[in-house]
Amino acid sequence: MPLFPPFCRNSVGVFVKTPFFEYLPYGVLSAMVFPAVLYSSASLISAIVGTVVAVVLSFFRRGLLTVALSATAAVFLTELIMTLV
Repeated sequence: MPLFPPFCRNSVGVFVKTPFFEYLPYGVLSAMVFPAVLYSSASLISAIVGTVVAVVLSFFRRGLLTVALSATAAVFLTELIMTLV
């Protein structure tokens, strides 16, 4: 029998699937990705613009490719505008 933490077993010792393990990958992934998103471009402003575009499009249930390309285009255009001004 694999070793699971005590809070994952019931009184008989059988593994119990808790909601903690269902949401753990999403929490870990977002905790690792979000700081990288903010520091991946040349300025924090363009990173925030790209993040806002991605969140808004994903809120409206657009596809992954649409969200990624739109966020990338938003960051590119923001950087371009910032260098011209």
